[in-house]
Amino acid sequence: MYSPAQFKSSVGYFNSMTQCTQATMPLVDYLHKAYDDKDPLVGDKVARLMRFTLRYHKGGGSLDPSDAFSIICEQKYYFGNFSQQDSYDALLTNLDALVTEQKKTYAKTKGITATPLCKIPDESVPLGQIFSFYLSSKLRCKACSNVTWVDDPALSIHAALSVGGDTHNVAVEKPQAGTGEAERRALPGRTAGKRKVSGAKQGGDICGH
Repeated sequence: MYSPAQFKSSVGYFNSMTQCTQATMPLVDYLHKAYDDKDPLVGDKVARLMRFTLRYHKGGGSLDPSDAFSIICEQKYYFGNFSQQDSYDALLTNLDALVTEQKKTYAKTKGITATPLCKIPDESVPLGQIFSFYLSSKLRCKACSNVTWVDDPALSIHAALSVGGDTHNVAVEKPQAGTGEAERRALPGRTAGKRKVSGAKQGGDICGH
């Protein structure tokens, strides 16, 4: 049970987020190892999650979630009013804050000053390697069969699915209404912002049909 008392009500979303993150064993293993090795990429926010994780898995007695809870409250004020919020919003806010901090620490330790933070791949840091993937969006024009692919970086906890004996991180959306067919797949390791265009027209993201 959480303490102080205000965490005992209206924080179901925080419970959900906590169960997801603390059941992600690569994250738990990394935080334990980072604590033992004094990982230089552990900044203030990651250190707070580390302290909470060590207490969480030690078990016994009440658990003060302030260390973990403060991370999301610093990013979005409405998490701090102890009312019910969206657990997925909390999860993405948490992951983004942690990975961004590690990227800043990584840039500092590597002496990277001229490169914008957004240009440093998420997978350059340990937490990014655990949670980063790319959404690959495909749009095909029914009129000319022109195909466009756009890869966008994302952070989340995603499950591996077995398809035809192979393991993939896959999520497929229904085709969009209109003349085009859309498909989105969650794929690890694709290059952020990469665009592939094939078919009769090569001049833009999609054809003019």
